[in-house]
Amino acid sequence: MNYYDVLGLPSDADALEIRRAYQKLAHKYHPDKAGGDEKKFKEINEAYQVLKDKDRRAKYDQYGQGFENFTGAGAGANDFYSNFGGFNTSQGLNFDLGDIFSDFFGGRRTARKRSKAVGADLETSLTLEFKEAIFGVSKDLTLNKLAACDHCAGSGSEPGSKLVDCSKCSGSGKTETNHQTIFGRFREERICSVCAGEGKIPQVKCSFCNGSGRRQQAKTLKVKIPAGINDGQTITLSGQGEAGEKGAQSGDLYLKIKIKPHKFFSRRGVDIFMDQPISFSQAALGDKIEIPTLEASVRLNIPKGIQSGTVITLDDKGVPYLNNPGRCGNQKVIIKIITPKRLSVKERQLFEELKKLAGESAKIKNNKNFWQWF
Repeated sequence: MNYYDVLGLPSDADALEIRRAYQKLAHKYHPDKAGGDEKKFKEINEAYQVLKDKDRRAKYDQYGQGFENFTGAGAGANDFYSNFGGFNTSQGLNFDLGDIFSDFFGGRRTARKRSKAVGADLETSLTLEFKEAIFGVSKDLTLNKLAACDHCAGSGSEPGSKLVDCSKCSGSGKTETNHQTIFGRFREERICSVCAGEGKIPQVKCSFCNGSGRRQQAKTLKVKIPAGINDGQTITLSGQGEAGEKGAQSGDLYLKIKIKPHKFFSRRGVDIFMDQPISFSQAALGDKIEIPTLEASVRLNIPKGIQSGTVITLDDKGVPYLNNPGRCGNQKVIIKIITPKRLSVKERQLFEELKKLAGESAKIKNNKNFWQWF
């Protein structure tokens, strides 16, 4: 059995990917669910217990399955019990030698109570207007998710119904099995498959969730988007994923932000950029014009003789720093000199005159440059 294949992951998967894969598969194959698979669920849990632990995973990657019974060549006699402290029987039960030797003296293997399954993490996206991302906003987000049943408050029991002792384990939460092995006879305790170790079951199961304590519901939550968030960033909402099993910890919600483009603003980091078209006469003579910013219009001074492509910076008119709204980026105004496509008769005459004047000026300049060589 390849633990990575069991979880459907590549061998270089990170801790978060391992956790998400486990939660998704454990939820799908849980034996308490309709269509669940106890054998598959055990394989998934076994794989997760190894891969989530950094040291155990490193050993598994080096030696493969059974890694905990082998530390490599050269192990001394004192390492026998640490290297071979456990082995797997053909029935898939995991024992250690300490348990087996103790059974010669009437010992038993004690079952550990199964922990309740935590809720699965969820991922979704939220699209914002350009200015909503800049200044922050509160949004209502509705999700269909596995949530604690409203009818039974997550208990799995029909309101007014009592919890009674489990009929299979008589309220102990465990069942006992006798085994005959080459070492002798011993007893093993298992977690009760009916009550999952609780010892109690609802006298009447909840009519809405059939006793699971969870069901698919549409839930609306208010999400506060911080000022300055950028396209592609993810907000983690702890405990807003799917509900855990009968009061167990809920998963998290990962909210990926998408931002609509603006009509004439663009963003690079915490700076805002915009193109500002001006005429030839404004560029040559200079001007004062009104331009928009993210908050209000301002007067911009165009110096005479400005060239196309020049960038004018407006300090503190950009994006607030994320989680530090006291600081802002700048607004960058890129000057674009526009060439007119159509001219009136008067405009053409003026441009012709300007052309002649510019030509005479260029001749004088060129002649001066020429005589400088002699």
